[in-house]
Amino acid sequence: MKRTIIWLLLVSILMTGCINKHILDDIRIVTAVGMDPADNGMIEISVVVPRYNPDKSTTSETFTQLTSLGRFSKEQLSMSESKPFVTGKIEVISVSQEIAQNGIMPLTDGFIRDPSVGSRVFLFVAENTANELLQGQYSSQDNGMFISDMLAQNVERGPLPNTNIHLFFNQFYDKGSDPFLPLLGLRNNKIKILGLALLKDDKMAGKIGLKDLFAFKTLQEKNTKGDHYLVKLDDGNEVYLNKISSKWKVNMTNLETSPKVEYDVNLNLAIREFSGDKLDQARIKKIKDKIEEQFKQEAEEMIQYFQELKVDPLGIGSLARSRLRSWNKEKWQDQYPNIEVVVNSKVKISETGIAE
Repeated sequence: MKRTIIWLLLVSILMTGCINKHILDDIRIVTAVGMDPADNGMIEISVVVPRYNPDKSTTSETFTQLTSLGRFSKEQLSMSESKPFVTGKIEVISVSQEIAQNGIMPLTDGFIRDPSVGSRVFLFVAENTANELLQGQYSSQDNGMFISDMLAQNVERGPLPNTNIHLFFNQFYDKGSDPFLPLLGLRNNKIKILGLALLKDDKMAGKIGLKDLFAFKTLQEKNTKGDHYLVKLDDGNEVYLNKISSKWKVNMTNLETSPKVEYDVNLNLAIREFSGDKLDQARIKKIKDKIEEQFKQEAEEMIQYFQELKVDPLGIGSLARSRLRSWNKEKWQDQYPNIEVVVNSKVKISETGIAE
């Protein structure tokens, strides 16, 4: 009896393995989707499918589709292929910068309504074309998974603020803030994070580069850690720091008439590298003062740039709305470019990382 039960279990396991292999062999699992403009008002859709090779390595296979619908149709793409496409494993969705400048909602809102597309899918803007970016071979992973992992680890331990398609749509529909998306491009045939695309409604209005991401993430999220900061001292030496933690509070006054916004930011940092010979307490004090001065300047200049573009990716309008019952979107949008925003910072250096 016992031998019969063992035999049945073995047969069941073997049959399960065969069924899974049969399914994988008979479908194309889409891990990435890209959208680019084409001639005559058409949209070129690129989809990435992993190919599992006999040597157990993984490469990417890209398929393209021209559509006038403005959205990816797996059914239409499957009509010209021997295997059907499935979208339950999409990791990233990319739009070209040209499409982002003309408005991305007609192309992306179908994904948020598709129950097979997860809410944590990354949505990003490609500097040139999405197809070019998705075609490359960057690692032993397929491109959809590789780009997703790259974005995820830079959100968790790097300079990127928290982002995914669900958060994008929340920002889009929030009356007091504007959305932003990661901006990616190619450098020496390698995919790189270049900064953030800033959107007004669903159209790209501008961008910020890597140097602004430390200030942006610090002010956009209440508590952050892990990202890095480079400071050049007056004597020419450079200091490379890691953020242990940050937090801020904001004070708003005269919201109905002449709004003033003041951020008080606390930064807890660790020195990881120093280009000079000696790092004593006097030098650490100079580093601390320089960081406070540099962070204030960078943050205020960045916010002034946002005001010039009339975009509010930090959600200052949402903060004002939570404090003023009579807050009005149209009135706030008229006020926003001219409001006074001050950023104060207090720096604590908890670790030097270097023997004094």
